[in-house]
Amino acid sequence: MNITTLKTLLTTYNQQKKFKKDAYYAIKQLSDQEYELERTIIGPCEESICAPTIKIKIINNKLVPCQLTDLKTTPIRL
Repeated sequence: MNITTLKTLLTTYNQQKKFKKDAYYAIKQLSDQEYELERTIIGPCEESICAPTIKIKIINNKLVPCQLTDLKTTPIRL
């Protein structure tokens, strides 16, 4: 992905989640240089499951992934 694609995503998917096909999608601007892309599915008990959430930063005009959370692939075990 490049910065132009990120800007397109920001206009399509804003802070509010939008439902498309099988999941909810959202993009959040955390700071001037940091964003969070989120795909959320509904679990068997009606819970929201991040599948995945990716945090990216803009460093030297490039998008750099810095964190990946996928609770469907690697669920929290209590």
